[in-house]
Amino acid sequence: MKPTPEHLVLPDGRAFDLKRERWDGPLDAAEVAFCRECQIPLAWDCAQSGWVLEQRDEAATRSAAGHVMPLEHAIELARSWMQQRVRAAAVDALDDAAVRRELADAADVQVESIGRQHGVRAANAAHWALRSQLARELPLPVDLEAADAEEFTFRSWTADDAEAYRALLDNPNVWRFLPEPYPGELSVGMARTLIALGAANGQSAQAIVSGGRPVGQCLIRSREAAAGVRCAEVAYWLGEEHWGKGWMGRILPAFLRSTLSTDQLDVVYAWIRGDHEASRRVALRSGMRRDSFSFERELASALNKPGCERFAVYRADLR
Repeated sequence: MKPTPEHLVLPDGRAFDLKRERWDGPLDAAEVAFCRECQIPLAWDCAQSGWVLEQRDEAATRSAAGHVMPLEHAIELARSWMQQRVRAAAVDALDDAAVRRELADAADVQVESIGRQHGVRAANAAHWALRSQLARELPLPVDLEAADAEEFTFRSWTADDAEAYRALLDNPNVWRFLPEPYPGELSVGMARTLIALGAANGQSAQAIVSGGRPVGQCLIRSREAAAGVRCAEVAYWLGEEHWGKGWMGRILPAFLRSTLSTDQLDVVYAWIRGDHEASRRVALRSGMRRDSFSFERELASALNKPGCERFAVYRADLR
C-alpha cells in the first residue's frame, strides 16, 4: 500500500517521517520492513552501511547490478558524514586524543565499506577525502621549521651535475632502501639519464645543496587529485658520506613546507620500508605521522612497495 499521513506510524507505535534525511542515520530493521511494505523507495548508503530513504535525485544513480552507489557520490556522502561527526563532537573534547582516535576509526569504517564496493584504489581515494576533511575540521598543528637557508638549499639537477650525481648514487648502500634495486656501477651517461627521468612524468627532483655542492635529493612525484584532494609522494636520500649528521631531519621539514605551500597540495606522503628505522625517524621528526588505512597492504603490493608503510603530513595541519 502507498503511505498516507495516517499510515506513517510503525507497528511498534513510533512515528515515521517521510522527510527523514539520510544523515539522520540508517533505518533499523523495523523501518526497512515498513518501507518495503508501503513501497517507500530505499537506497543503500555504503558510507553508513545501511538503508536510507531514497532521495529524488538518487533513483538514477543505482546500477543495474543493485544498489551500488557511484564512487564519487559515496565519497561525497562520507565526507559530509565526517564533517557532521566532527561538528557534533563536544567542542571542549576536540583536543582529546581519544576523540580524535574515535573519529579516525569512524572514517576507517567508511573507507573499508567503500573499498569493498569499489576496490583498493577507491578506498585510497576515500581515505584521502576523509582524512583531509578531518584535518580541515580538526587540525592537529604541526611545526615544519625551515632549515638554515645558508646551510641547505634546493635546486633542479642539470646535465652538468652528472658527475656529482654519479658519485653520490654509485653506492649500493644508498640504493638499499630505494624502491629500485642497485643497477650496478653507474656511468656519467646513466647519471644524465636518471637526472632526466627525475624531471619527467610529473616528477620534480631537487638537488639538496650544501657548501655549494649537491649532497642528496628530495623528489616529489605523481601530483594527483584523488576525490578532489591534491596529494603527492615524497622520496629522499643523502650520499653515504653525509649520513649520521642529522641533516635530513632538518632538510625534509623545509622541503615539505615549501612543497605544501608552493604547490598548493593538500597532503604529502612517503612510503617507507618497515625495517628502515632511520627513515621512519626522519619522517616523524619532519611532522609526518603514520597514515595507515584499510587496504594499505594491498595498495603497497599493487604499487610494488611490499613491506612499506605510509606516512603523511596534511597542509591543513601546518601552523
